[in-house]
Amino acid sequence: MEHGLNAEHFSSTTKLVRGVRDSIRPGDSVLFKAAGAGKFGPKVVYPLFGRVV
Repeated sequence: MEHGLNAEHFSSTTKLVRGVRDSIRPGDSVLFKAAGAGKFGPKVVYPLFGRVV
């Protein structure tokens, strides 16, 4: 099994959602680092994975 770490930067949340959706596969782990004030959950996490509680 190959293990690696890839990092990318996106200029907008729309591009981020599209980029993540197009590149993740079952079994992948995704780490997001973002400020809470940017409403990152509703703008990015919820569209990708649904509401997380």
